[in-house]
Order: sequence, then structure tokens, then C-alpha cells
Amino acid sequence: MGWDQLAAELWTKIADECYSPDEVRALCSPEMPRHIRDSARPVLFRSLMFRAYNMIDRFDFSKVEPHQYPSSVIEMQELSRRRFTELPLSPLARHVRFWNYIGYLPQPTTPDLVNKESAKKIFLRTYADAMWPLFRASLPLYIGLTSLIMANVVIDDETVTALNTLDNLELLRFINCIVSITTKCLRCFDHLTGYLQQEANPTFRVELMIGVCPTLTNLNISAGKGHYRELYSALEQCPLLQELCIEFTAIDEVAFERPSPEAHLSITACPHLSEYTGPAYYAADIITGRPVHTIKLVQLPDRALEHPCIDWIREHFKRGTVPVEVFESPQWPASACIDETFPTLFHEFPHLVSLRLIIAPFQLNEDVNLRDEAERERYNTLHYLNILHILSAPLPYKIPPTLRTLELVTDTEYERHPIHTIFWDVVEALRHSANFANLQKLVVGTLERFQTWGKSEYGIWEMVLEETSFDFDGEGWEYYSDFEDTSDDRRDITEGEEASIDI
Repeated sequence: MGWDQLAAELWTKIADECYSPDEVRALCSPEMPRHIRDSARPVLFRSLMFRAYNMIDRFDFSKVEPHQYPSSVIEMQELSRRRFTELPLSPLARHVRFWNYIGYLPQPTTPDLVNKESAKKIFLRTYADAMWPLFRASLPLYIGLTSLIMANVVIDDETVTALNTLDNLELLRFINCIVSITTKCLRCFDHLTGYLQQEANPTFRVELMIGVCPTLTNLNISAGKGHYRELYSALEQCPLLQELCIEFTAIDEVAFERPSPEAHLSITACPHLSEYTGPAYYAADIITGRPVHTIKLVQLPDRALEHPCIDWIREHFKRGTVPVEVFESPQWPASACIDETFPTLFHEFPHLVSLRLIIAPFQLNEDVNLRDEAERERYNTLHYLNILHILSAPLPYKIPPTLRTLELVTDTEYERHPIHTIFWDVVEALRHSANFANLQKLVVGTLERFQTWGKSEYGIWEMVLEETSFDFDGEGWEYYSDFEDTSDDRRDITEGEEASIDI
């Protein structure tokens, strides 16, 4: 192996290990020797992104007269056109692995063109309509593409034809797309394991995806109550599927509700399904007879907890062939947690490893009279902090010894409790409770402002993440205005930026 080749491989490896896109760009700058630039560019162009909305960010409407709008947009179109036509023909195209294309679907506009917001929509649509055919035509040239995400575009015959040329696809996602009724079928890809289809319209064009089903291990689709035939026909063709996520487009869902009795999902469909994320509406049909150990509800049905909670859980989630290990649910009323939810879940899921509930707390409002003893007692009992306190005390039921992760957060901020005034003390009691001796992770607080605790290998609890700007002791309320604020200083945590080229 020559020194030049060795040096090239080393610099490619260095670029691959860079933390941020800026570091990779620095290796590709003109100041660097050519062999370093050439070695780093394949890494720089590995991930590409186009966002039609960038046109608005780059186009300063405040500095351009209305009569200059068309010429300015044409200039931007020409610049993007060159990028879309030249890059696929360059040697770098074969190094592209990830493409994220975000277009623009038509939005209602007013006839008043003097209105700048209307003008923005019109020119954004003009720009996006010009770029989409160029990108679609260039797709076959990205021969090494493994992941493709397309959002806010129309999936038609030309699009499907282009997609069917990509032999190395492993992940394909359509987000908020319009699927034409005349669209051809996608073919079966040898390596495609992940597929997402979320349509902009309340439709589910199953004919588009039916051809890709045989190789899928992960499927994410949007469906309503009336799409059970399409959904089940797709699942019948997914022998390797392990993870299913259904974005439920129906707003109203009632406890024990499920598809028509005429709907039938063969017991042989999806024999390896292990994770279900979706509504309770489809849960019973899909979980029954399959090794589903992870259940994540996307919404809680109306009046679900007016029925005996134990019957509802048994009906929908207890008919799989393996024990449930992970259970998650949003919008769980605080009024059901103490007497029904926890005893039921821990009894019905004795092998539970992870439990996440988003609790809807009992809220103070003008209809609640805290000077009434019964009202005050009800509020104190159903308060979020009291729920945590009860779990840390001796219980009349057993916590599964398998439980390792417990996430109990509220969907809104809560007021202060008259007794449990210090959040830190409540959480400390929960962490060290004998009920949760085997717990390794605890998340408490609200959805947006929370604490995450982890137990080290030495059995010591440490806070690994904390969101800020909320007094975890509870927001002050007029009736309890004399309580002291005992909140601590907080710090913000930010996530790293994903490396990609934005064209």
C-alpha cells in the first residue's frame, strides 16, 4: 500500500470521527492540502439535506421591492438547479448515504399579492415546484443511497419509478406526503428494513407499500379507524416485522372499541412482532397471539378508566405469547393512579421492566373550593407529589422485582402540595424505597421540565439530566402562598448537531 493511499484512508477516518459538520468542513477548506480535502469530502457529502423553507430564510423580503420578487426567486432557482444537476454527476454522488428532502405542499393564499405573507407562500411554492422534478430525476444517480426521507411532496408514478432504481435502500420514509391514487407500486428491495408512510390527506394508500413489506422489520404508518382492511392486508405481507408504530388519525377513541368483527388479522401474520406503538383500538387484534413484549399507547381512550381498569387492560394487552416488559401510556388521570392503575399494572404485568405514565394531574380551578374539607382532601390525595409519596411507602401490592425503569411525569405543571412541599424529599424517598430496590432509572417532573436519575454500578443514585425553569416543589397558589420556595439552581442541557450538508 502506497503512502498516498494510506494517508488518504487516515484522513477519511479522521473526518469520520469529527464531532461536528464544521470540523469536517474545515478539513475540506482551500487552506488544506488537496489530498486531505479529497479524503474528507466523501464524509462531508455522506449526508445531504434540502429544505424548501430555506428560501424564505435566505430571501430578505424587507430589502427587496415587490416588483423584484420574481427575478430574485429565479436567481435562487438557478443556483439550486445547478446544485441538483451537477452534484449527482460528480464522483461524490456515490458516497451519499443519507438524503433528507423537505419540499412544500400548496397552502391557502389570499389574492392580495401586496401582502408579504401571501407573496412568500406563492414564491415558496414556485421554488419548491421547480426543485422537486430535478431531485426526483437525480435519484437514480445516488447508487450508494441507503436512507431516504421525503417530506411535503407528491408521490406519483415518476417518483416511484425513480425510487425503484435504488438497490441499496435500507430506510425509506414519506412524511406528510400526498400519494397519488394512480401511483405505481414500490418494488421489493433486498435491504429495506425500515418504512414510514404518513400521508398529508386522511388516506392510507396501502397499494404503494405492499411490495416492500416482505423485508420490513420496522413499519410506521398513519391510519384511522376505517383503515383496518388496508392495515391488516399490509401486515399479512410482513413475515419479518418486529416493530410496528401506528400514528392514529382518529381523535375520538372509546374504551374497549376495536375494528369491526368482520376484520380479521391472520394469526400467522407478523410472527416476530415484539413492539407495538399505537392506539388501543388496534392493540387487541395485533397483540393477540404474537410475542409482543413492548406496548406504547399513543393516546388513552375516552372513559377508559370508567370501566374496571383491570378488564380493559386484560382485553387489549394480555393476549400476547410473551410477558409484557415495557408499558407506556399518555394522559393517565391522577384520579385512577392510586387505587386502580398501579395495583392493576403491577399485578397484570408481573415481569414489567419499564413503566412510563404521563399523568394528567388534578388541577386547581375556579370550580375547586379548597376551603371545603372534602374538596381539599381530594386535591391533597390526587396531587402528583402525593402519588409519588404513596409509591415510596409500604404498599398492599407487590412491585415486580424486574422493574428497572420508572418514568412518572405530568403533562402540565402542578401547584404546591400543603404537606409534601419539598420535591427533593419526595423523590429521595422514592429512590430509596424498598419497593423499588432493583430500580436503575427514575424520571420525575413534567414532560418539558424533569429530572432523570440513574443508579451507578455501586448502587449510588446520581442525577444524569435535569431540565430547568420550573420549581419542582410546585408553582405557587394563592391558597398556599405562605410556603417557602425551596427550588435549586438548574442547568440546561443541549444536544449535539447532526452532521449533514444542507443544499
